[in-house]
Amino acid sequence: MTTKNDRVWKEPELAKTFLENVRGAIPMASDQIDTMLRIIEAAAPHLKRFFDIGCGGGILGGAILERYPDAKGVFYDLSESMINSAKIRLKDTVRQPEFVVGDFQYSRWTDSVRPFGPFDAVVSGFSIHHQTDERKKGPYK
Repeated sequence: MTTKNDRVWKEPELAKTFLENVRGAIPMASDQIDTMLRIIEAAAPHLKRFFDIGCGGGILGGAILERYPDAKGVFYDLSESMINSAKIRLKDTVRQPEFVVGDFQYSRWTDSVRPFGPFDAVVSGFSIHHQTDERKKGPYK
């Protein structure tokens, strides 16, 4: 049940435009990441594994890896272009993350990441809220 909007995110040009232009214009983005890091610190101060749903270019997961360099991250996104950008961004991390291309709208979407768990934290920066109300339910099923 892929929608036109989903297909658009798979286009390398849109991914590039988002990463180079739009992402930097998100109001208070650094404050949002800082807040998420403080929540993770409170909930999982000894973070060993985390899962980034809709990782995009790896900005949020990269911030987590900066704070927890020994943690293992799993980066998941619909767009292969976004995953490739995350790979480039994170190529020098202490522990190489796992990267998975997938779509959380499908009922068995977690099968592709289950082998990497369990996770101490599951995060999503700018992915779930872009979805329709019906699709927002996918990650929580």
